[in-house]
Amino acid sequence: MERKTAFILDGYVDEPACLGVPPYISPYIRYCAGVCAENGFEVSYATIDMLRKDPAVIFGIEKSDLFVCIAGVTVPGKYLGGTPADSGEINRIAASLRRPRKVLGGPIVFGNAAGGGSRAESDSYSLYDCLLSGEISDALDIYLKSYFEGGDGQGGNVKRGRRASASGTDADDAGRLIRGELKYEDIDRRSVLGSGVIKLHPSYPHVICELETARGCSRAEVGGCAFCTEFLYGMPRYRTTEGITAEVAALYGAGARYFRLGRQPDLLAYGAESHMGVAR
Repeated sequence: MERKTAFILDGYVDEPACLGVPPYISPYIRYCAGVCAENGFEVSYATIDMLRKDPAVIFGIEKSDLFVCIAGVTVPGKYLGGTPADSGEINRIAASLRRPRKVLGGPIVFGNAAGGGSRAESDSYSLYDCLLSGEISDALDIYLKSYFEGGDGQGGNVKRGRRASASGTDADDAGRLIRGELKYEDIDRRSVLGSGVIKLHPSYPHVICELETARGCSRAEVGGCAFCTEFLYGMPRYRTTEGITAEVAALYGAGARYFRLGRQPDLLAYGAESHMGVAR
């Protein structure tokens, strides 16, 4: 039986609590690679800059069964290692593809910001079969089981409508938005399974692996800060140190030597309980 193939395109992410622009690679890429491996896919990977420099990369994407694009800049900056994909570019790539199923995930579902200090604006991505929101890897897992195994996407986790826009509202044409749930026991497993994807990064072996220790912000209870999107992930949740060290060991085994504890809103608050009151 011929093995299914998945192509992950890294459009880069930059959030208040996560950086995935070269030489960094975001954890979302590695989690999604792990999900694809779990579901029996052979994984290929390229960055948006690799595609820009070599348009023939699109032929590799076209031959795949599944195309996964991860992107989104909610706090844009000035980058030395690459230029994040914008909404127009992401839609043009989808328009050029005929064979693969196309899914889009990352902070881009919150919207893309044009520049520092500007609010992230939502766009529509009707050329994609599915938008992945919430925990991207869990949403991708739901999608793969739904589409490739003929299931129903686990019922309430799939928002069915005419089209799911980036803001989660329905529009006119067919599509769906899948909201994934953050479960760190799954993240821990998938981060190990997907660790080998770093070998395909253009900065390898000098790629810097962004590590996740927590997600969410305590200010979610009051609507967060005006410049930030972290509150959209809800109240803080923390990974175990065992899960983090297992991921580092797998990445080290894959050749990584550079790491950053960057995917969390406040490293000093790691492990804090919400009932502890206001930090002083």
